[in-house]
Amino acid sequence: SLRRQRQMCIRDSNTSGVETGIILRAKQSGAGVWAIYAKQTSNYNGDLIFRARNASSANSEVLRLTSSGNVLVGKTAANFATAGTEINPNGRIFATYSGGGPLQLNRLSSHGDIIELHKDGTEVGSIGIESSGFYVDGEGSHAGLKFFLGSVAPVSYTHLTLPTKAKF
Repeated sequence: SLRRQRQMCIRDSNTSGVETGIILRAKQSGAGVWAIYAKQTSNYNGDLIFRARNASSANSEVLRLTSSGNVLVGKTAANFATAGTEINPNGRIFATYSGGGPLQLNRLSSHGDIIELHKDGTEVGSIGIESSGFYVDGEGSHAGLKFFLGSVAPVSYTHLTLPTKAKF
């Protein structure tokens, strides 16, 4: 037997391209308000927009899922020159921050790789920390560099041993 799917449909009969959506309130007025809107961007495409109201009761967009599959955080359009984060469906991530480093990574508890670099699924290098310094390391047949105590030294791949200490 065929089961009927039940769905709730919210439509706006106005065709001027306004947003149509749901408002969620944690209290009667002020902060604590979230809204989820659908906005038509072309004939058959639309974006899903999430808005939040902060303590000053300003309504601002915090997240957008575009019809092309992009996830936008803190921005309303895919644009590398605008502050915010963009995640594309093809796997690319763009982060733009004004006045500071847009990427912060934090390894907890032990020393080791902070960034692992891969090509076609195989690790080809890493950037990390060990007790005596910061390193940039290549894969098996390649060397790397270690930064420590005011020095830079070449590093062999096997356990980050230092063949010689060199100052540049």
